[in-house]
Amino acid sequence: MVWKIILVFLTSTVKFLFAPAAAIGIGFSILQTILITSVGGVTGVVIFFYLSTGLQQRAFLRRKKLEAEGLKKPKKKFTRANKTIVKIKRSLGLPGIAFLTLPFISIPVCVIITAKFFRHRNDALPFLISSILIWSVALTYLYSFI
Repeated sequence: MVWKIILVFLTSTVKFLFAPAAAIGIGFSILQTILITSVGGVTGVVIFFYLSTGLQQRAFLRRKKLEAEGLKKPKKKFTRANKTIVKIKRSLGLPGIAFLTLPFISIPVCVIITAKFFRHRNDALPFLISSILIWSVALTYLYSFI
């Protein structure tokens, strides 16, 4: 039983969309599924948020140091992916990214995008956590009736 809990927990820290289905399929009750997937998702969000924020800050400081020493020229990259991310950021904002993309994109990718654009906002992490809790309940009920 403990291994099943760990499996669902780890699945919900990375790919949240499938975790409630896995928990229901394993035989957990609705309340157990909501609890395990919520805790796993929140754990993943917190770990990846602080990890990506720290790594982005470190990369920024390193890039500034290399530019100051004249070893590296600043590059501006306008790729299709960057344009798409900026378009989503401008059209949806923090609530849209947190509530609409979190279950459909993996948690690490969504959190890295959120940390990149909204790490200075005090409500970024609460939005992500609220999204996990809401989607945990919604997906659990959806999968329990299928």
